[in-house]
Amino acid sequence: MVRIKKLLLLLLVVIALPVFIYFLKNGGRLIKAITTRALLANCPQSLDFAAIREELNAQGKDLAFFKIGFHTQTNPSIRYTGLSNWEACLSAAGVPFVLKSVDNAGRIEEAVRFKQASGLPHVIVYRRDSADPAHGIDDDRYFEVVDYKQDPILQAEENWRRHKEYIEQYVTTLVPIKDHFWIETINEPHAGLQTWRCPNEQCPDEDTYLNTEWLAVFAKRQAELAIRDGYKYAAFAWSSGEPEQEYWGKPRMSEFLQFAAQNRDKVALALHEYNYSEPTLKDTYNSLVGRFEYIFNQTDSMGLPRPTILITEFGWSGTPSADEIMQPDNVPWAAELYAQYPEVLGAYLWDVGDMGPHISAFTTYALQNYYEIPLPLSSCSYDLSWGSFGSGNSQFTHLIDVALDSHGNVYTVDLKNPKVQKFSSNGTFIKSWGSTGSGNGQFASPSGIGIDKSDMVFVADPGNGRIQIFDSEGNYKTQFGKNIANPLVRPLDVAVDTIGNIYVINNVGNAIGRVPPENASMIVKFQIDASYSTVNYITSWDTHHIWDNWGVPSKIDTDSFGNIYVSYEYIINRGYGVEKYSPDGVGLYNWGRKGILDGQFLAAAGLAVDNANRIFVTDIGTTYTTSGSGYQRYDLQGFSPSGAFYIKYGSKGTNTGQFMYPYSVASGASGTVYIGDTGNNRVQKLNCAVTIGAGFVKPPTPTPTPTPVPPSVNKAIIFGSGGYVTIGDKSNLDMGTSDFTLEAWVKTTSATNQTIIFKGAGSSTTRGYWFWYNSGNDDLRLYIGNGTSRIMADSNNNLGLRDGKWHHVATVIDRGVNIAFFVDGQLKGTKSVSTLTGSVDTTNVFRISGLSTNSWKGTMDEVRVWKTLRTQTQIQQNKGVEISPTLTGLVSYWKFNEGNGTTVKDSTDANNGTLTGGTWTTGAF
Repeated sequence: MVRIKKLLLLLLVVIALPVFIYFLKNGGRLIKAITTRALLANCPQSLDFAAIREELNAQGKDLAFFKIGFHTQTNPSIRYTGLSNWEACLSAAGVPFVLKSVDNAGRIEEAVRFKQASGLPHVIVYRRDSADPAHGIDDDRYFEVVDYKQDPILQAEENWRRHKEYIEQYVTTLVPIKDHFWIETINEPHAGLQTWRCPNEQCPDEDTYLNTEWLAVFAKRQAELAIRDGYKYAAFAWSSGEPEQEYWGKPRMSEFLQFAAQNRDKVALALHEYNYSEPTLKDTYNSLVGRFEYIFNQTDSMGLPRPTILITEFGWSGTPSADEIMQPDNVPWAAELYAQYPEVLGAYLWDVGDMGPHISAFTTYALQNYYEIPLPLSSCSYDLSWGSFGSGNSQFTHLIDVALDSHGNVYTVDLKNPKVQKFSSNGTFIKSWGSTGSGNGQFASPSGIGIDKSDMVFVADPGNGRIQIFDSEGNYKTQFGKNIANPLVRPLDVAVDTIGNIYVINNVGNAIGRVPPENASMIVKFQIDASYSTVNYITSWDTHHIWDNWGVPSKIDTDSFGNIYVSYEYIINRGYGVEKYSPDGVGLYNWGRKGILDGQFLAAAGLAVDNANRIFVTDIGTTYTTSGSGYQRYDLQGFSPSGAFYIKYGSKGTNTGQFMYPYSVASGASGTVYIGDTGNNRVQKLNCAVTIGAGFVKPPTPTPTPTPVPPSVNKAIIFGSGGYVTIGDKSNLDMGTSDFTLEAWVKTTSATNQTIIFKGAGSSTTRGYWFWYNSGNDDLRLYIGNGTSRIMADSNNNLGLRDGKWHHVATVIDRGVNIAFFVDGQLKGTKSVSTLTGSVDTTNVFRISGLSTNSWKGTMDEVRVWKTLRTQTQIQQNKGVEISPTLTGLVSYWKFNEGNGTTVKDSTDANNGTLTGGTWTTGAF
């Protein structure tokens, strides 16, 4: 028995020892994995950011995340309940987080581990601030060796030596890759005192410099050392309100900004942005929150790329509640502001008592919100042009403005031959209207044109002191300007936003306007009713009083958020070429000092905002040298909504791609740009490309691609002339208040209007839907409504659908947002449908194809109806295979595989149909 016990004990040791050794080696990782799974179990539901970004990319846009995180420190009174959960949840959803830790290296270790495991660009900042008695450092100022009376180079080197030694002993032993986080070495230095007396060889002009200049020399040297040693460096950590705006242009600071702009992946500028006394964060813009724009103004004026920015402390001087923090004018407002600037990597909320409620609110908000930003432009190329000198059709004598409607048609207005001309997107003349005079539809030196979302045409008629409104066919509707409160004097240009606000540049000074008096030019805001019969004055603002800019406005346009952009042909004194305002006239940003560098202007003339909110500006300026020779800058520049320079195109000349006085520009979908080339009496069309992949989204674990189900018979139906499938009035084919998706494979060569799917939207008195092909514009359309009240959405034109080949077509109805159209898996246009409310129900029968002349004149296969939104990725994955009839949201699915007879079976819900007037043939797949 003893021998048996010994044998059993030996066997147990043999089995247990490898397990014990394995646990010693891997136990920490196993515990972390178990812990991470536990954290993920508490995550709020996340948006599918990968699918969202894919859809935005198809529109020339990108996705920006909520990039406000937390500032933590070693403080027992602060409880960080939920911080690990926040890191785990965001990492799993593919959302970068931002975290700063002061003194607490353990927080840095945890954050970097999440960064390494996820591959996401989490933005992590570390600062050693106070003493560390446990490691023999008792002096609280050991890491703060800033002394403005000492040499800044020597101070920088000693300060960096202390930080580097400490970090490499006690931080990077935990974090194996040191460039995973930014190092901040100083905190809130005083910027403005004139105390630095530097050696003469460093200060050749004067021997007393501002502290900002001392700090610029200090920071540049530390940045050089950090880069040498393989670290990423965050400079300054200015307190709120410092430094003063003008300090960024001082000589030493300009040198540092240039160094930072050249090393944006290794050097950042750190700012603190706080609210001290105002009711909300929004009320502090941009004297406190948003001060980073001062830096961008300076680098823009120097022709430099914008440097990287970290808002390393952010928030309130008091202790607000979680509800107060998440009010629309607080953190959500700031997050949207920061999102529009890719150069701002993140903002770190300062400790505000127990952090738990804030962490939970931030986690949910980060996983369920995002911001649309434009993809950056990479290049432009010449496409085509049209026009010549004269007064006939397609001719110009002084082409002064150009605009586009929602179908891509081009409208021009001529200053000296006063009329409007309308062209197709490729320059084919369609019609014109107007003549000299003061009557309805007549003009006196028309100078601007704007088009609203309903394709109503607004023409600035300064000689008659009015704005005239026409429909897209040139029929006169109404006018305003004289018989209103605050009448117009010389309206130079007009723009209309998406909700019917009208903005007019009103010149009330002298006609030339080169040296304007006080209140010479102002922006006037009106609002027009849905019937275009009543125009109400709302407000106005004097651009000089907001920006201290004595220039003269030239053109005006609006973006999708309702912000207003104004260009300045005459840039005087301290003026800028472009100014940006909120819908209420609050100055938001300005850029483009006078000059010839990228991002600068000599005379900013034309201005246009495209569908992704990129800004295009043309320049018609000349600068003269002392010898009398001139440099003429006739080009196009592209910018982000915040004024970051993207591209430049064109030069002076008469060849294609060259310009002579390009007074105007218009931009449409898919990167098309039209230049009003005034001196060459023509319109030039350009194609501008974007850089896809500029942002970063790590997709969550993808849903497996559905396994293709082999078709029993590969068949389809030729509907010919008058053929259709009747399903009947089925309640589950009424959409109620649901989002829905319609799909089909189609083939045709017929140049006639043709129905794909119909359920009572034609002449019906009940509310249904009708998905059809319009041959006139070669586009897809969807009607929702009844015979007297309906919403009509259409795709892009010229889809090429009647080429006799199979094409997959789909429409996705996102109620209250938009209707999207897809052809062969590619997005081909969207239409806003904010007014789509109520139930979509009808007693009419459901048909595939239509009756008589509206039937599908060709072949159809694989018709699907979904009572859910389908993403572009899902459409692409499923369009070429037969799918399972049990997929979520699939209401009906007709495969057309019967091959004979008159019954067409529904694979999903027994909504079988009856074929009339069609014949069977080979299918799409």
